[in-house]
This record gives sequence, C-alpha cells and structure tokens, in this order.
Amino acid sequence: MFRVLTRLKPSFSECGSRKSSHPPPCPHVEPGEKPQYSKPDCSRAVIIGGTGSVGLATATQLLCAKAAKVALIDTDACKGKDAVTSLNCSFGKDKALFLKADVTNKMDIQDTLRKVRGELKHVDLIVNAFGIWDESKWEDEVKVNLLGTLNVNEIAKDIVSQPGGLVLNITGIQGIEVFTPGPALAASFLGVVGFTQSKGHERNASANGVRIVALCCGLTHSPTLKEVEQRTCCPAMANDLKNYLNEGCWQQPEAAGKAAVELLKYAPSGSIWIVEGSQLFHLRLPSLHAFRTLETQFT
Repeated sequence: MFRVLTRLKPSFSECGSRKSSHPPPCPHVEPGEKPQYSKPDCSRAVIIGGTGSVGLATATQLLCAKAAKVALIDTDACKGKDAVTSLNCSFGKDKALFLKADVTNKMDIQDTLRKVRGELKHVDLIVNAFGIWDESKWEDEVKVNLLGTLNVNEIAKDIVSQPGGLVLNITGIQGIEVFTPGPALAASFLGVVGFTQSKGHERNASANGVRIVALCCGLTHSPTLKEVEQRTCCPAMANDLKNYLNEGCWQQPEAAGKAAVELLKYAPSGSIWIVEGSQLFHLRLPSLHAFRTLETQFT
C-alpha cells in the first residue's frame, strides 16, 4: 500500500452562494497553496449513520467548524433523539435534526433524502458513515456497506448543491489491504473505493457538479467492534482477527470527524484518503501498467 502524508492547512472562510447548475470549478490557487473546493462554515450537512460513533463525531466536528446545520439519518429513533438533543445542547437550538431511514431500502433512503433537502433548504455535504461488521452474515455486510452506499450515491446529485458539493463515502482500510479475517467485509469496502474512483472521476464530476471522495478509516474505537471476533466465519479467522485488533494502530472517532472536515475543504473528486492512528493520508494508487509483469503471450 502506498501512502503519502498530506499536511492540510486550516482556512477561514465566509458564507457564500452554493446553488448553480455548472460543474465544480477548478479553484484558483496561489503558488504553494492547496486548492480549496468548499467551506465548512455556514454549510449544511446530511450524515447517514449519524448516531454511530464516527457519524456523531463527524457531526460534532462540522458544528465545531461553524456548520449551519446537520441532519442525522439512521435506523434507531431513540439514539437519534438522544444525539440531536446532545448536539443542540452543545451548539445551539435547531442545529441538528434526525430522520429515520434504512439505506438498504432504496425508496426509503431516497424519499428521506428528498425530505431532508426540504428541511435544510440546501445540502452541501452528504456523509455516508454507516456500516456493519459481521462476517457470519456476509450478505448483510455487502447489502449495507456496498449497496447501501450506492443507493445514496444514486440520488446524491439531485440532493447536493452544486458546484462544490461533496459526497463523502466513509469506509474501512480493510478494503485496500489484504484482510484475511473478513474477505466479504474487504470486498464490500473495496467496492466502495472502486465506485468512488470511477463515479468521482473528473469526467463524471464535471457532468454532475458533485465531488465524490472516499475516506478509509483505520481501527477506530466503536461499540460495533465489541466482541467482533465472535462474528467471524471460523475459529482460524477469529484468531487472525484477534491478532489484528491487538496489533492495530487505534484512533478515536474524532479523528475521522476531523478528517471529514478537511476533505470537505480540500479533497478533489475521485480521491481516496486514509485516516489511521489519527493521521490523514492521501492514497495515490499506482498505475496498472507500472506494476504488472508479462508471464505469457497467447496467440
């Protein structure tokens, strides 16, 4: 795996108009500066999986960065109510709202996104922060982690304001490295990465005016990982996973939330990023032609 450490500069910005039918412009950049595509302050964000540890941390970091409002979407209404109450107590009345939806139900999530767009008036950012880890039910992993992400992305261009709007697909680092304890989990995460690269390619971004970016999280403290070794397919995989978790470089959910704010500002469409051990990396995948060796010529 190739990693290039990217140091991202903080910036201060003002509210601005976001509605347009034109593709996202190339930001004007002075020599030595990093291009900035969007601004967290005054932004309005939708966080799907918003009651989970990463989703709630992302909402918190966006509001810390002066976002105007966040909408949380998830399946548990009780957790949603608690999360919204906490955010509104911390950041002010009506800063957060909650809607219930299931990403695996295409009509449900699309109807909910249309509703939340009406509530927020405009949407600058959609964050897909949901996911499950249960290799013993691998069909559910693929359905939620991959198909759920595609369900959201399918309608995103009709929800996110243009230009400069962003869809951030948060997935796991297990999709870009060999992960023996969870092949199906790795497959679903890798699918999100491949989709993001292709759907977010500049040709598509220019056509629909929306950036699509992937953030691959390393091991992040979360209740979803509690006793995850018991949700593998066999004892050998369970042992592999135990070693992986014991030897891993862990981080708090706030690291993913801070990374999301930085990517809203700086990430070009189709780019892949890693947040691991509270460090943000830009992943530049090698060219297919540069890393292949001819073995046989067929005639």
